[in-house]
Amino acid sequence: MRLLLSVCILVATQAAFAFDYLLNFEQTCKYENDAFSCTNSNATATIRQHSSGEWVGVRPDGSIFDLRLMKHDEHVLVLEYPVLWSGTSVLHLMKKTRRFYWPEISYSDALQADDGRVNIGHFELKQQK
Repeated sequence: MRLLLSVCILVATQAAFAFDYLLNFEQTCKYENDAFSCTNSNATATIRQHSSGEWVGVRPDGSIFDLRLMKHDEHVLVLEYPVLWSGTSVLHLMKKTRRFYWPEISYSDALQADDGRVNIGHFELKQQK
């Protein structure tokens, strides 16, 4: 009986402290034609952890994309967005400053070119319902 009660309290406690990370993009910077340039952005996305422990991203239109946990400690949350192209896409959330950096680096055989961009912004925490 005590074990059941402990499990119920643990589950309730985890649910009570579950948060969504609401990303507010401020800039997208990219390297193109031997130059680095930045443009303002007003894009948004939500990062959420399911009760199963899996992480997902939610776009404004409600579509969901999978994320893979790379590191989570008191200072950072680092998630990989698995991509099909030759490259990487890794989201870095800085907990103390509430900033995020989302670099994407890729290479295209068809275009015979590489591409590098960094999305930069801040995030807010919203308690999950």
